[in-house]
Amino acid sequence: MAAINLKKLNPKELQELIANANDMLNANYQDRVLATKRRCQELCEAEGLSLSEVFFEGKNRQKVAPKFRDPKTGATWSGRGKKPSWLNGNESEYAIST
Repeated sequence: MAAINLKKLNPKELQELIANANDMLNANYQDRVLATKRRCQELCEAEGLSLSEVFFEGKNRQKVAPKFRDPKTGATWSGRGKKPSWLNGNESEYAIST
């Protein structure tokens, strides 16, 4: 690879160089992703498995009914995950009656 003297490039040439390098990085990344997907598919086929069996098992969770509702926005929260900011301490005020 030929060395480029960056100090001799004007701003427009530097921008073009950066854009070209970014294009090459993106293309390289996409090539690596596709090659990895192909290798995974081939390995799964050799083992008699599907990709979904290997990578997505356990992701089919059922939705949980919301337990709390913000009366101002209508936003809901099931009680799982990070507590929303609108649920500020007084949970009974936001509880959904069942």
